Amino acid sequence: MCFLCELNFELMIQRIQTVYLLLACLLIVLPVLLNVGWVSVSANDQLYELNSLSVTLETPDAVQKVKDVFPLTGALVVALFLSAYSIAQFKNRKFQIKLTQGAILIMLGFVALLSFYISQLQDMVEGGEAKLSPFLIIPILVIALLGLAVRGIKKDDELVRAADRLR
Repeated sequence: MCFLCELNFELMIQRIQTVYLLLACLLIVLPVLLNVGWVSVSANDQLYELNSLSVTLETPDAVQKVKDVFPLTGALVVALFLSAYSIAQFKNRKFQIKLTQGAILIMLGFVALLSFYISQLQDMVEGGEAKLSPFLIIPILVIALLGLAVRGIKKDDELVRAADRLR
């Protein structure tokens, strides 16, 4: 039984779309684990920082949480679940494509939410200087990797259909 599990895992990992999906999963988890700031706005000795979990205000005296941003975290968790579950569905290619496309839509929603929170934060601090994080590239990379995974799954599906026609 264990041999069959290892065999299925080897078959799954040999597909390029599985590698793309694994990389996307790792990139989705990265901002939450590292608690990186997406944007920071400073004005009048105050520093507002937006990360995946909350908006914090840092003053010379203390650091306090101003606002929770659970929709950002929720979008990342749902996209992670869809991507990881898509890896396990390697035998059902049609369903795997739908799961991956769903993850792409969730990540697009995440980017829209992130831009909304960034604009809201900049409106909250008028006249402040905004510094965008280089980690803002992560959602775009995840969307690109998920798109490559969809393309790889479609190529596999065409290959299987071509082999079935020859039989």
